[in-house]
Amino acid sequence: MVNVMSDLPAAQILTYGSAPAWFARLKTLGTNWHFTAVASASDLLCALRDAGAVDLVLLIPGDDAAEYIEVARNIKFDRRTSFLPVVAVRFPAHEPRVQEMLAAGVDDYLPSWVSIGEIELRLARALRQKRAIDLLEDSAAIVITLAMAIEGKDECTCGHVERVSMFCVEMGKRLGVDAEDL
Repeated sequence: MVNVMSDLPAAQILTYGSAPAWFARLKTLGTNWHFTAVASASDLLCALRDAGAVDLVLLIPGDDAAEYIEVARNIKFDRRTSFLPVVAVRFPAHEPRVQEMLAAGVDDYLPSWVSIGEIELRLARALRQKRAIDLLEDSAAIVITLAMAIEGKDECTCGHVERVSMFCVEMGKRLGVDAEDL
């Protein structure tokens, strides 16, 4: 088995599902990933909104994938959690709904028969992608901070970026742009 755990920091993985055998398999993975199981879809969504420190969501659906499709949709369409990776375990009963699950926002599938090594690799890949997105968000914040610092050095330009931003938002509102896009 390839050791992908050594290059990744600790991760918080939230799991939701009804397959005890899968939870037992997850416990055999490396020690720097912490798996927390939740009992219901509402518990999962509340944990995501309250905790804020979740790195990945792993869905382990039973025979009916409808509830899990809705959970994935809720995660991906919420601005606070839209970049959070969602990985689902795919059982043969889910074949007819694969496209629907992908459209709802599931980022990757783990076939139910996959080896523990592949589970580790795929989760590691999803976590690396999450870390890269987090770094991009941090970089954007740094650029904004630097722009504000440079702007603040001159009394004539102090607050210019904010004024232009507010003007653009007001113009967008008057043009009927959706509040989420402003």
